[in-house]
Amino acid sequence: MAVSHALLGQWRSLRGHDSINRLPDLSLPILILHGNGDRIASYDLAKKMHAKLRNSEMVTFRGGHLLVFLKPKPFVDATLRFLRMPMRKDRAELRNIY
Repeated sequence: MAVSHALLGQWRSLRGHDSINRLPDLSLPILILHGNGDRIASYDLAKKMHAKLRNSEMVTFRGGHLLVFLKPKPFVDATLRFLRMPMRKDRAELRNIY
């Protein structure tokens, strides 16, 4: 199938790509929404990204990779709260876990 071939190609290209050291160059506000039980994209990597970003917010959800589908209301609520925040220079982790 073409879709399977495309996904496999994307996965292969991502395996060798690492831009974590470029994250401090980003100054725009960034929201990280992540499940603490994600087995596809590790929670430790999300925390590492948050630490490297100068202007990020991180919201942690109980659960895995598909939290937007499994917990749509808290996901949307966290997104809207972030979008309504005034722009800030400091970073703060949103400590609430849904």
